[in-house]
Amino acid sequence: MAVKQPFRWATPVILASATPVWAIALNQVDTFQNGTVMGWSEGAASPNPPTNVATGGPAGAGDRFLRNVSSGFGSGGKMVMFNRGQWSGHYAAAGVNRIEADMINLGSTTLYMRIALSDYDESNRYATDPAVVLSPGGGWKHVVFDLTEEGMTQVEGFGTLAGLLTGVSEMRILSSQFPSWRGDDVAATLGVDNITALPEPASLLLAALGGAGSARRRRI
Repeated sequence: MAVKQPFRWATPVILASATPVWAIALNQVDTFQNGTVMGWSEGAASPNPPTNVATGGPAGAGDRFLRNVSSGFGSGGKMVMFNRGQWSGHYAAAGVNRIEADMINLGSTTLYMRIALSDYDESNRYATDPAVVLSPGGGWKHVVFDLTEEGMTQVEGFGTLAGLLTGVSEMRILSSQFPSWRGDDVAATLGVDNITALPEPASLLLAALGGAGSARRRRI
């Protein structure tokens, strides 16, 4: 007769990885045409969160865009919004070296727009420098934010930009006269559309030259 073996707890198999799932992808674009804010937020406590506007984007009638309002004081007083979804991840592996977007100042106060990035430990934060200046009444403006060493400066914590770009937990769009993670208190209204993840121009040139070389080899 077979001897019944005593029951033993099996060692659990860990299916979920401790490593965050990288979300950033080269050439991804937030167009807001799906009618949502696509994960952009000011935080749960803000009384004036970002909203999706149905028309009036840079392409005109029917072109949706994201509007963000700041009151200049208290919760929701700063012109800053953040994304912890599709704009988090491994920027270096994705080849993302710059962010382009269309922006408009819909208020009466000059805005000094920047991109700011934080790592997962919140111990290393960088912001773009110089700022993109948006004047009131200036209409839609195509803007570029450089995410390389030449275009960013550390604003909090310690560590390198190269290290930060291997694991970004949060991207912010903010207005600040000086490089900052927090942004300035300002009563303002910002419109944003077509936020795009791109490589630096040098990378584009190398890719184009590589493609041309391959084409020449195929013709031989």
